[in-house]
Amino acid sequence: MSMQIPDMIEYHDRRMRLSSHIPLPRNHERIRKVERTNPGGPLINSTACWRRYMALWKILDGKLYLTGFAGRYELTGEGPLFADWFCGEIRLTRLEAETYAHMRYITRIEREIILQVKNGKVGSVKGPRPV
Repeated sequence: MSMQIPDMIEYHDRRMRLSSHIPLPRNHERIRKVERTNPGGPLINSTACWRRYMALWKILDGKLYLTGFAGRYELTGEGPLFADWFCGEIRLTRLEAETYAHMRYITRIEREIILQVKNGKVGSVKGPRPV
């Protein structure tokens, strides 16, 4: 199975990869399914994206927001959508992983940041702050 395309999140003015899944709310009036033949292009419609969408998120002033989509959904209305439906842990990793080469072996290091979120509000943060 192909590695799946992750959602993206902006955190402290830095675009990062979400290593965990934030579910979308059912039947939300601002999230609409796109009725196109090929929404999102070839990457979103490949085996690397079984969900057929990539969500774009942002942490702003300690709150989690949905800011847009690529693929089968679109965000309607004005501005980002406060994700007050979400409670749980989200894991973020930098887009550019650090690599270390030693005697023909390459080690890939991804520094993970773990956010605890309750009703869309970030409660605690574990891990390094992005620089």
